[in-house]
Amino acid sequence: MTISSDTCEWTDVASAWDERRRHIESMKAKLSDDLIAELEIRPGERVLELGAGTGEFALRLCQQVRPGGSVLATDVAPGMVELLRRTLEGTPNVVVEQIDAGRIDLPDASVDVVVFRMGLMLVT
Repeated sequence: MTISSDTCEWTDVASAWDERRRHIESMKAKLSDDLIAELEIRPGERVLELGAGTGEFALRLCQQVRPGGSVLATDVAPGMVELLRRTLEGTPNVVVEQIDAGRIDLPDASVDVVVFRMGLMLVT
């Protein structure tokens, strides 16, 4: 399994996604609300978000896992990872890493929930 889009392209558009984050999130509002409801994330759980983009959804996930839980917000593109770091800076229960969704190198059972809101269409 590999990411089908060039990570450099996503790095190139990171600043545009940042500038348009409110619009982007408003287009996905119902999806995001439904996803939160269906996941039934509980306090204390460990969540992995793949393709976390601007980090806005990771902020919502952080609220769901408190107290005691954590969110690992990831993206494959270096520019998007930097955007995640800026967005999530100072959020106590979140870690940002560069991870390719097609090659997740985490120990088995290291997370309770995996979320891939919009990026799955890019994995082949």
